[in-house]
Amino acid sequence: SVLDAVVTLVASLFEVLAAFDRGLLRRVTLNALNEGPDRDAGARYVLVETEMADEIEELLKARQNAGELPKQIDIPAIARAIFACGNGEFYVWLGDDAAELPDVIHRVRRHIEIILNAIGVGAA
Repeated sequence: SVLDAVVTLVASLFEVLAAFDRGLLRRVTLNALNEGPDRDAGARYVLVETEMADEIEELLKARQNAGELPKQIDIPAIARAIFACGNGEFYVWLGDDAAELPDVIHRVRRHIEIILNAIGVGAA
């Protein structure tokens, strides 16, 4: 399903991030956000975010071309909304050492399901 494909992609992005030491990742992220997009670390952070959102967009475009998503929907906007859900949960996971990745992925799945249902795509 579209839901499963998108969740699998987002989960794979989380798994890449989870391979790093969470404390180090927290410091790197904080530094990048503190520097802002006009400085090196901040610009790299924005680039990584853009690449992740682009991966989601490419997947949705492929599913749209396959007839699994309505032609009239705004794929870049939907991709960005899905990315934002995942990014929000990333910050929850990043800030809470007790947060477990399966729980984060479960919440992300529910957010994506809500978005897809809102555009008329069932979870099946």
